[in-house]
Amino acid sequence: MSIVSHSRKFIFIRPRKVGGTSLFVMLSRLCVAEDLICSSERSSDWDRDRCGTVDAQNMDAFHDDRASFAAAHPPPEVVRRWAGADAWNRYFKFTVVRNPWDWFLSEFWFQRRLWSKLCAAPSPSLAVRIFNVRRRWRIHLGVNKETVELALRKGWFEKHVAAWPSFYFLDGTLYADAYLRFEDLQGGYDAVCRRMSLPAETLLKTKTEVRPRGSHYRDFYTPWSRDCIARRFGQIIEAFGYRF
Repeated sequence: MSIVSHSRKFIFIRPRKVGGTSLFVMLSRLCVAEDLICSSERSSDWDRDRCGTVDAQNMDAFHDDRASFAAAHPPPEVVRRWAGADAWNRYFKFTVVRNPWDWFLSEFWFQRRLWSKLCAAPSPSLAVRIFNVRRRWRIHLGVNKETVELALRKGWFEKHVAAWPSFYFLDGTLYADAYLRFEDLQGGYDAVCRRMSLPAETLLKTKTEVRPRGSHYRDFYTPWSRDCIARRFGQIIEAFGYRF
């Protein structure tokens, strides 16, 4: 889910689990027919009722770019191809960053909810039934210090962990004009709107039901898992000054 707005001359790139859905919904409302919107039909049911759906537009020209459809979150290198060199260099580019320890825990909670849905779905093949046994076991274990460490050691969602840093660095360096902070998303959005002369509005609250309220990420880490996150996301931690 990313946007290349030729009418407003901005590019928004949305990583996983950074509160980007609320930004994506608001920014899509500012788009016109000429703008490119990458949207996934796998939008969450709990968002549709309050936010409506955001349909993809102008994606037909990119059907040959198979990498763009590998996930709902195309990385910057893919969005750069979509936008073209001229637009990429001239347009205002922004994305959202989040404390890596908080991000990993949010990813875990999200995957756990997804596993629950998948386990409840029909599973005609033997392979799917076997895989669902593993999912049910993980769900049964819950989310705590021990399972967070286990998830890191076993690489339960390694694909997402490995890909996340690529949303902030392109060719090894920072590429965006603004990196909004998840910790102050509304403030960052307001600043972007002022810079681009866009109408600022209060962001919608989306996907807030995934993680229990009142929980703090520090309560879910052992010394080993804390240090593992520091190693895996050291570039992000250094670039944006995050601390455990």
